Amino acid sequence: MLVLDLSEQINKVVNKIFNFINGNLNLKKDLDDYCKAIGIPKDNQRQLNNYILNYLFERRIGKGKMSIFDYVLRDMRELKEEEKEIILALSGSVDGVFEVRKITQGKFELFNLTNEKLYNAKPMAKMTKFGNLSVGHFILARLVKWDGDYFVYHIADHITYSRRILAFQIAISRLVNDPSLFYFDNEEKFEELKNNSENLAAKFYDMFGDKYVITSNKSADKLIDMLNDYKESGKKPSPDKVQKAITPYKNDKFFDVSELARDGNILVSAKKGFSSQDKKYNVALVSDGKTGLQVVPFMDVFLDIFAVDDYKTVSNYEKCIEKFVVEKQVPPLVLEIAQKKYPDTFLPRVNEILKTSFTSLDEILEKYKSFYVENPYTSSTLTLYSSYAFKRLLDVTDVQEEEKKKMQKVGRNDLCPCGSGLKYKKCCGKAVQI
Repeated sequence: MLVLDLSEQINKVVNKIFNFINGNLNLKKDLDDYCKAIGIPKDNQRQLNNYILNYLFERRIGKGKMSIFDYVLRDMRELKEEEKEIILALSGSVDGVFEVRKITQGKFELFNLTNEKLYNAKPMAKMTKFGNLSVGHFILARLVKWDGDYFVYHIADHITYSRRILAFQIAISRLVNDPSLFYFDNEEKFEELKNNSENLAAKFYDMFGDKYVITSNKSADKLIDMLNDYKESGKKPSPDKVQKAITPYKNDKFFDVSELARDGNILVSAKKGFSSQDKKYNVALVSDGKTGLQVVPFMDVFLDIFAVDDYKTVSNYEKCIEKFVVEKQVPPLVLEIAQKKYPDTFLPRVNEILKTSFTSLDEILEKYKSFYVENPYTSSTLTLYSSYAFKRLLDVTDVQEEEKKKMQKVGRNDLCPCGSGLKYKKCCGKAVQI
């Protein structure tokens, strides 16, 4: 099948799928709810198409978390074999933020910032359509594998080199929200993350004597640095030094914080560390071989709910329980610790507060934490600090901050630091408002 023929066939199959969705009452309602929840801009056809394609590729429905493609393959009748093969190829497609490394005749060399894999991909359109695309640029795109080759199926956005920070931020944001993307379609990266996670967990237990330690957000960075130094050098810090660095802080209530974003800026908190938050509060460093290293705020408040005689004396106990039990960000290990520590009160109080009727911890994990079973080695902390995109982002912003400092020191009649040969006031200084 020729490339342009493949493109035409894929578009036909995608249109056929959406016709099927519109004729299925349950899927049509789900699509309408999805569009309404996201607020799809009906006046922008390009964005509308992107959102609808995202629904097709990313939506998971029901207890079994079935994809739209699963529904189609199960319920759509009279599919030809070639159409089934195309649907399977679409379901395994690679969505990423790709750095353009090389452009040759009829092919792109693309480096995926999320899973750090290099792809040689053919376009599904004539190369003349990509005239604005250059080496060093970035594309938000989806690759489809067909007959052993990768093809650029859909480009959602094009980011030039001068806006590269945006590309790194998007890649990092995706990794924070779903760390499993770090090794999707990259077995080598999976093995690397698995080994790092298991190695770090062993060092963590050796250093703290347990799978978790409660400290404060102001001390978390120092402990993580000590742990990383131990992992890299093999030199274990003395118990006295570790205990002195822990400095736990007792909270009297739970409140919402965001460890990886401050005023919507992931980079600020990531660069400054967990101590960058204005308020002081406790966090738990939690580690096991499967979920890696996690930083969990307010774990002592969560445990207090099961420890005290009257859990209603714990401020914001409802929000705390919902955060820890229901939300994906908190790993199963935290619930396992609470259940083991307070076996008589854990289940009854979870059920009473959430108005549920769980009979075991396994039922809770199956309902709310299945992500960790399906996607092992999912620590956003470990993934973030292993990420090429994160390192590049830090490097670029450091350079930009240094350049900004130089600009602030230069006089209006001095030569511009950018190297243009012009006076600062005639060059970059034009953009500076006094």
